[in-house]
Amino acid sequence: MQKMNQIKILLVEDDENVQEDFRKEIEHHDDFQLVNVLNREKEALAFIKMAIPHVIVTELSLQQGDGIDLILETRKLESSLPLRPYIIVITSNTSLAILNMLNDNLADFIYAKKMDDFGAALVLRHLSEVKNYFDCKKTSPRKNREILHPVSEAEHKTKLKIRIETLINQLCISPNLIGRLYLVEALMLAVEHGEKPFHHTKVIYPVISKQYRNSVQNIDRAINIAIENAWNKTDYDTLKKCYGGYIDPERSRPTCGEFLKYYANLLKMEGW
Repeated sequence: MQKMNQIKILLVEDDENVQEDFRKEIEHHDDFQLVNVLNREKEALAFIKMAIPHVIVTELSLQQGDGIDLILETRKLESSLPLRPYIIVITSNTSLAILNMLNDNLADFIYAKKMDDFGAALVLRHLSEVKNYFDCKKTSPRKNREILHPVSEAEHKTKLKIRIETLINQLCISPNLIGRLYLVEALMLAVEHGEKPFHHTKVIYPVISKQYRNSVQNIDRAINIAIENAWNKTDYDTLKKCYGGYIDPERSRPTCGEFLKYYANLLKMEGW
């Protein structure tokens, strides 16, 4: 039985181990309900029309059909739905073309299955953090039009954080690394810093140092370890497609400053 205000989740996945992981993990979350588990595109689309889940967690490779077509068709349905489903992609596909297409207003978040800590617990923890910011659409019963509300600073920061974490996920940096947390914070600060000269050690690190009560040197070291983790675990083709900035040939990976500057500029080009 669904409790009041529960978030309804539809899982579209053909891996039985992943299915069972979600079934078990959802039992620890009173605010979520796993309303169905399906593995075929057409069945999932029919269920979405009927049950209108708040969240759709889908793999790209399905038993019949595929997750990309499911997402495209779901987005086409939005004008006739009372809310905009929040879509999370869980996939082993690391093609940059596919990931960029999904990021282009199709998927709200992407998880690479090759991440060390990938699992239902990670996905549900993310949903717990963002559930109050779902872009649910409210319609007028008379005019059936979208009522727009100003985006608050808190909402903007939450959406920016989601976008940054999506980019970081493409590089398979483990959530267990404290450097990943510092990377996200540093990129958020870099975007807020605007068009001013970029001095990560003098401007950004001291803010993080004060927030987390850690030295600037330790923060720099932790971020460097996270970047090294990405370059050691992510395949070369994906790295080449995801990171287009400068790399010192002797290091074979970007410095902290090079990495932060590249992604900060990328986010600013996207309009953040």
